[in-house]
Amino acid sequence: MAGKKGVASVNIVDKDLSLFGDLSIIGRSIV
Repeated sequence: MAGKKGVASVNIVDKDLSLFGDLSIIGRSIV
């Protein structure tokens, strides 16, 4: 599972985390 496939999955996870982070910030500001 290591190698390019692992790096790609990590990049996808980072993007998802940043997206959820933005959403959580918006949710907190609304609340």
